[in-house]
Amino acid sequence: APSSAAASASISAASSFLMGRGGQQIAAAGPAGAGAPSSSPSVARAASAVSSLSSPSSPSSSEWEQQRALLAKDSYYDDIVRSRETGLSVVLVPARNIPLRIISAEYEKILKRRVTKVGGSASDDPSVHQVIGIFHEDQFPRQCLEGSSIKKGTVLTFVKNRDTLSATADGTPLGQVRNANVCSAFFDMYMGSEPVDEGARYDLGLSAIQLAAAKRGGK
Repeated sequence: APSSAAASASISAASSFLMGRGGQQIAAAGPAGAGAPSSSPSVARAASAVSSLSSPSSPSSSEWEQQRALLAKDSYYDDIVRSRETGLSVVLVPARNIPLRIISAEYEKILKRRVTKVGGSASDDPSVHQVIGIFHEDQFPRQCLEGSSIKKGTVLTFVKNRDTLSATADGTPLGQVRNANVCSAFFDMYMGSEPVDEGARYDLGLSAIQLAAAKRGGK
């Protein structure tokens, strides 16, 4: 399960299948592991600026504008997503029963496009199919299923640790995929350009800055 550093906000959306349109919510999204975000150069630079403030929790107007400008840049999030050293986690909770075949089809379509975006190629397809395999009915724990659908309220946790993506359903391991491009592509869905939810991306980016600043400040 993600550490407390990962639980930055409870966010719901209605703009995408992977969040609200298909009945899912992001329950938590953020850097996995205290201090992990500082390994991303963009976050480290921002954290240095934040930790130098007399009151990091209440920056001045000009300082806040600087933060907002950084959080509006795709390159800031790309830096986090593509950093091998930065751990990330996301928790998805279905708000209704969702057929596994629909989820796997959506992830396959989006992941392939995102793999190309982060610099991958067709050679990454076998790893993409491994991720899709996580959503096969015979792979899923029976207590998390209603027929061939994921039950409402099931907690799906995805964690990126270096070049390995791991998944659990209500704490039961679903599998691991070791591929750096697929790891980056998976979290690019939530943090890259045209994310599944802009608000979730913004909150995650702000959380990364604050966590790294707290580490630098010795809090």
